[in-house]
Amino acid sequence: LNTTGDYLHPGTTLQGCDSLVTMHLTVNPTYRHNDTHSVCDSLRWINGLLYVNDTAGIDDTLATMHGCDSVLTLQLTVYRSYLKIDHDTFCEADTYLFRSHELTASGFYADTLTTIDGCDSVLAIDLYEKPLPQVAIRVDRNCDSARYELHAETNVPYIEWQWGDMVSGRNYQSFDSIIYDNPRRSETYRLYAAYTDWPQCMASD
Repeated sequence: LNTTGDYLHPGTTLQGCDSLVTMHLTVNPTYRHNDTHSVCDSLRWINGLLYVNDTAGIDDTLATMHGCDSVLTLQLTVYRSYLKIDHDTFCEADTYLFRSHELTASGFYADTLTTIDGCDSVLAIDLYEKPLPQVAIRVDRNCDSARYELHAETNVPYIEWQWGDMVSGRNYQSFDSIIYDNPRRSETYRLYAAYTDWPQCMASD
């Protein structure tokens, strides 16, 4: 029997009398159900396991309130959230534009975005503010050779120096630490010191 109902069964006693047995039967249901989820990154399901990829057809057997075994089947779709960390530098006294925010100091900055699937993702930047080189320039006159000597020093290593004549617009030239010149008229020179990895954070005097 597999259906709820009242069932009659005729019989005979030891003395030959007709008898009737009535059974009141209740059939409690069992269930089979698809447990469907769409999640970001992972799901710890009712079986205690952590799922991090799309999954279909994983079964778990549960008992109903009447003690009947029922089957729950997992149908899982996993979307991804992301973490992206960039590293960059900027020059002292400048600003750095990150996600429409103007940053003015070294630090770790992050912004939370949402993917098309609704998963929170983080875009971050590890930012370093490069200080301006401190430049010291000394001008000496060598009377014997009637030449001027420009001596330049800085407080940071690996510096590329350049110099040029501001009056004539002469192209800037590289030099080590001393410029020798014998100007025929009063001239103004500009001296640049820049980090060698990229010509930025220049200090001039």
